[in-house]
Amino acid sequence: MYCRFCGKEIDMEEAHPVSPEGFACDDCYHSNEYDVCPRCGVLFDPDEIYASYEDENGEYICESCFQDKVVKAYETLKDLRLRR
Repeated sequence: MYCRFCGKEIDMEEAHPVSPEGFACDDCYHSNEYDVCPRCGVLFDPDEIYASYEDENGEYICESCFQDKVVKAYETLKDLRLRR
């Protein structure tokens, strides 16, 4: 397997999960160039389009957590409309 950010070949002991898919090596995971999602702990590149979103606390979260949040908000709104 290869690091999604630098392309270095890595083994499972060194691999860290990243968003949207793939793994990062220790060097990239611990660098200051990438952010760790405060909700799920996944590493993501904040410069990639659609990779980071600011939540209500001013923190950047990964796309997966953002999508989960949007889906939950939509389902809540749908439930409220059905109750009328």
